[in-house]
Order: sequence, then structure tokens, then C-alpha cells
Amino acid sequence: MPSTLRNFEIFPDLVHGQFIETLRRRVNIFNAASNNAIQLVSGSSIGFRSEESFRTYQSAVGRRDHTSNDDIPVNKVQGDKWVRPKVFRWVALEDETLRNWLQGRDMDGAALSREMGQHFATETMKDRADTTIAALMGAMQSESDMLVDLGGQSPSVTIDHKRINQALRKMGDRRNEIALLVTTSNGWADLIDHEIENKLQGVSDMTIREGTAATLGIPTLVINNDALEDPQSPGTDQYFWAALRTGAVVINDLETPTFETDKDIKKHNQEFIVRGDLTYEIQIAGFSWDDGDNPDDTALETTANWNYQMDKTVNGVKDGPGVLLKVDEA
Repeated sequence: MPSTLRNFEIFPDLVHGQFIETLRRRVNIFNAASNNAIQLVSGSSIGFRSEESFRTYQSAVGRRDHTSNDDIPVNKVQGDKWVRPKVFRWVALEDETLRNWLQGRDMDGAALSREMGQHFATETMKDRADTTIAALMGAMQSESDMLVDLGGQSPSVTIDHKRINQALRKMGDRRNEIALLVTTSNGWADLIDHEIENKLQGVSDMTIREGTAATLGIPTLVINNDALEDPQSPGTDQYFWAALRTGAVVINDLETPTFETDKDIKKHNQEFIVRGDLTYEIQIAGFSWDDGDNPDDTALETTANWNYQMDKTVNGVKDGPGVLLKVDEA
């Protein structure tokens, strides 16, 4: 029997409960898929901040002069090393005709509330993924030593295993800390083309049989995001491969999301809105933020807004999120 609109209600608690359940499930899947290079964390960020504070001390051990009473040269953590961008978001659905949601469905208010919570969680995950990539690309491109730029050369340089290895060389003896490669679908397809066309022994067979590419034993996350692309006009378009360490970027929830509903029954067709507010913090290994709270993706991609705080004379760029490789599209 079709649902009735009499006393129809959307239940904020059910929206919230389904949102949390769906988001946690998808966060766990995403973190596993990224090999924990990109970590989405629910709840307090205190634990990560404690870990990060120790990572900021680059020279925690030094030579002790047993004949001296001078002060030891302890490195101090400056205040700006703690500055990270906070992003404020709302999630909402508004429908001028409540019947549009229920048409052709046998759905009561409770079922619709749960469906909305699931939808909000899906959209929140998409937003966080896009925001994370924008922030990573802005920060990493601000530090030229993190970039291997092979784009726009003559002859054109396209992706292959040698180029990936060339980027990993920047990590030196810590290249085994690289946990994830990130690129676009075009970058992934170009590497597959390379393996098939060059008939690499054993590799091309696997590529054709299993539909995947060999990436030096490092998992790859394929995501289409404008920040990973560098269109050229005129010229050949370029794109990035990012090689990320474990914990390269952490997204921390800073508040428990709350949902509210409102309904106007005075109109011929009932109107309603469901809304929730979210806040999260973006922490990129080795970097501080320099442009205030609530940036949009354009600000996050702006290299001038990021400062690399680690001492490069000690470890180069090895204490940052990883390294970038830029090549031409094949």
C-alpha cells in the first residue's frame, strides 16, 4: 500500500545514526584502500597531534659534553607549526514537493530518514576525497624538492616504471615508507598501455590477464581530480603521480555532526529541509597552513598558502607526505 503523508515526519536521530554508520563503514574501506597513506579519522584529533608533535622534533638526540655545564640545544616547536586548515561544511536536502520522494515507493518516514543519512555519508566521502587531494597537491607543489617535473620536455616523457622509480629516489633510504601511489584514470591507463606495448616479460601477460598494472609493489589509488591534472594549451596535457608515505595526510573530525529538520505544511505541496553541519581539519605531514580557516579547494591548491616546517638539511623532504612525479599524457 502506498505511503500516506498524514503526520509524515523525517527523524533527525535516524538520519544521524545512518550517516554515522555508513560513514564509518566507508571510511574503513577507504583507509584500507589507501594503505593508510590517506587517513580519515572520526572523533578527537588529540592522538594524532601527540604523534605529530614528536615527529616535529627532528633532532631529539644530540652529543652530550660530559665536561660542560652549558644548556643543551633543544629544538623548540614554534606556534605556526600547529596551524592546519579547518574546513566547515553543511549537508542538506530540500524538496519543494515531499511526494517526489515517496512517489512509487512504499516508504515511511523512518525508512526515508535512513536513506537520507546514507546519501549524506556518500556525498561527505566524495567531498573529503576531493578536498584531501586539493590540499595535498597544493602543499607538495609548494616544495620544489618534492617534485620530479618531466612534463613538457622534447621528446615527450610519459609514464613508465623507470619514471616512477626516478621519483622514489628522492626518498633515498626511506623509500620503503611509500605506501600508496595516486594518479588519474588517464595516468593508470597510460601505464597499462606502456606495459602492453613494450611486452615486458611476465608483466604484460599479467596486465592483459588481470586488467591491472605493475607499480613496483606499491598499491595505487585511481581518482579523477582536477588538482592531479595540468592541461596545456597549446601542447600535450600533463598529469601527476603522487607517491605518499603512511600518514601523509590525516582528516580529523572536529565536531559530532548534528541534523535538524523543518517542514512547511501550509502550502499546497509540503516543503521540507534536512540539514547537518560538519567541521574537519586537514593535517599534511610536515606542513603548516598560512591562510586562515575555512578555505575552498582553490585556496587549498594555492602553493603560497603552505609552509614546509621540517629541516631539509637533516632529512631533505623525507619527513613530508612523499614525492610528486609530473609527466606528459601519452
